[in-house]
Amino acid sequence: MKFVLFFVLMISSFTIYASSLVEKDLALLKETSKVLLPTMNDFRERIIPIMKKTEDDSSYILSLSENDSLNDFWTTYHNARVVLGVLQSTYKDEKNNPDAAFIYYLSSLLLHNSATEIVVSVWDNDIMRKKLDMTNPKEVPQGTFHSMENEIFDANLGDKTIKRIPTFFEMPDIKLARDTFNQHLLRFAPTSPLVDELNPILKDQEKLRKKYRSFIEDSMNVLTLGWRNLQYTFYEIYYDLFAKISTWIGDTKVFRQNSELHYGDTFISKKLANDFLNKLNSGDLVIGRGNWFLSNAFMVGFWPHSTIYLGNATKLKKSFDNDQEVQDYFTTVCRSEGIVCYNLSTYLEASKRTKEAWSDYLIPDSHGDEKVMIEATSDGVILSSVYGYMADFLAGMRPLLGQVDKAKAIVESFKRFGLPYDFDFDLRNEDRLVCSALLDKSYRPEPLYGKQGIHFETNYTTKLGRPVLPPNNIVVKAFEENVLAQRAKELVFVAFLKGDKASNSAIFADEKTFYQSRLWPRWSFMQNE
Repeated sequence: MKFVLFFVLMISSFTIYASSLVEKDLALLKETSKVLLPTMNDFRERIIPIMKKTEDDSSYILSLSENDSLNDFWTTYHNARVVLGVLQSTYKDEKNNPDAAFIYYLSSLLLHNSATEIVVSVWDNDIMRKKLDMTNPKEVPQGTFHSMENEIFDANLGDKTIKRIPTFFEMPDIKLARDTFNQHLLRFAPTSPLVDELNPILKDQEKLRKKYRSFIEDSMNVLTLGWRNLQYTFYEIYYDLFAKISTWIGDTKVFRQNSELHYGDTFISKKLANDFLNKLNSGDLVIGRGNWFLSNAFMVGFWPHSTIYLGNATKLKKSFDNDQEVQDYFTTVCRSEGIVCYNLSTYLEASKRTKEAWSDYLIPDSHGDEKVMIEATSDGVILSSVYGYMADFLAGMRPLLGQVDKAKAIVESFKRFGLPYDFDFDLRNEDRLVCSALLDKSYRPEPLYGKQGIHFETNYTTKLGRPVLPPNNIVVKAFEENVLAQRAKELVFVAFLKGDKASNSAIFADEKTFYQSRLWPRWSFMQNE
């Protein structure tokens, strides 16, 4: 008798414990829906119009505020999806608890319907499909959007769909989830008052599912998905191979090699490079060239590389931290972000989006030299020392901007620290960057944020079908503004170190010679060094 009583008490305790977990997860489902539903409203009202711009103009490059809006939406939505995915996975095998079955059904509907609405909205917009696949890779796994495409078809069609890639969430059969829930209702009534609160959401989601049924059952869409899966798989293989080949080409020098230095043996010594850097201010733009690299043959024009000069931490702080306008700006920004800071350097150190870069900035390089620039190389967006400036040709240009706007540009560059190199060479990409894209995105004007900047002239290549910014264009821009006076000046000349073959060194050349370099051949053997 005592054993039976003990057994009954154990079962009762477990039931109470399990019920308390279900109650907590119902509350979690309620809170998640409070995040997801407004996020989807934001998608309809704010994000779809942004996406439409890229559909109307394939060369359109999103502004800083538009990218921030897209990033915020996609990250918030992904976080809600993760919670819903965990909930529906937790309760998918629930047999006896109607409240648990309710969690499974509603979380499945919310997960499925929101994904379907997003997929349908960008189904024919290849640019945005690619962009969503790569937005905010530090927090959202690359390939999330393409995974969503497969998930929604799998959930409705099962084996009828053409599945060739794994998905992040195992989408349930929605019809089966509904039938399971209805069977529970025939046997037991839900007991939690939270179910009553969530019921209106359930009814709305059931209606929404019917709205997109025809899209998912369209055989042409199923075939399109199958083709996209093949393209996606091939693209990943191709991109990986192309990245390796491009890295080898970019790092391979035909003559004057030196394994200890990236640029090999060059005309610009460490002393000359430091003399050049002493002429620069923090925030200046620097373009460079190392002769005899295979990659020069594939570039547009003479200049293949560009960087943002920072100076060492001492110089950066001296340039910005005591400026009253800079202090006032960052005091406001720091307060709005809820962090303790009051100028540029303390913001870079405290902000979650820049503190990793700031920590790296303070660490000397492998030669023991301080970091003085930020650049995008085949290794990604990195901070480098003077050794990155030991090339054959160097030129510095100064943005005609106030200190606050230069500080904003430096913040933007630090936010992108660690992003991989973009072997697609597509200026529309945000998750990976080429060298000139780092300059463009850091210094891009954004009126909505009160940010002044630089209007770089891009090329749209019909062959590649994408906008690009060759570093040579930066020289052309400076020439057109300072010599031809075609538009208001945004960049002015600072210094030019020109490689000199006769002396096996480099000499400081004048502004006129610098502008002539925009016409020099990209082939090293054709130069009159």
